[in-house]
Amino acid sequence: MNCGAALDGSMDGSTATNIPANSGIFADGYHRMVLLYEPPGESIVPVVQVANLPGTENVLIYLDNLEVYLLPKEGCVPNGLLYGE
Repeated sequence: MNCGAALDGSMDGSTATNIPANSGIFADGYHRMVLLYEPPGESIVPVVQVANLPGTENVLIYLDNLEVYLLPKEGCVPNGLLYGE
């Protein structure tokens, strides 16, 4: 299981999550996980969770990049952000 999340930096309980229906898509290659979040405050805390539920084998996890973009309130999300690899 893979999960991406963001918490509001003020720790007021506001969160956003991205939990793919099939986390197997992340195996054996580089893939992008996108999470759009508008926190009520001015800061965020990124969270990444990976679970080895069977626990029968070692799992090697690489977190290559973490990119945070401030998007304009009146505008569109660039296609390259959502669909680019």
